[in-house]
Amino acid sequence: MPNAIDTEHNRTIIDPFQKLKGVAFDRRYIREMIAGHTKAIVVYKKEATDAQNPALKSYAGAALPVLEKHLAGAKDLEKAKAQ
Repeated sequence: MPNAIDTEHNRTIIDPFQKLKGVAFDRRYIREMIAGHTKAIVVYKKEATDAQNPALKSYAGAALPVLEKHLAGAKDLEKAKAQ
């Protein structure tokens, strides 16, 4: 298991946030959380249905409600910030 973020992910995920402050940071963070959770849900749904490994299938199924709750929270935050 890695103990730190690799250079590529640092450059594409962390660096863009370094230049942002306040509302611009908040908006970008919310967009990234919605996009990331949406992508993760697609992958986890597939694994929960199609995984050959029973442990992986079970984990994906158990994690889905948490991911969906986080996505809903991010969307709620986006709505709240729009007002």
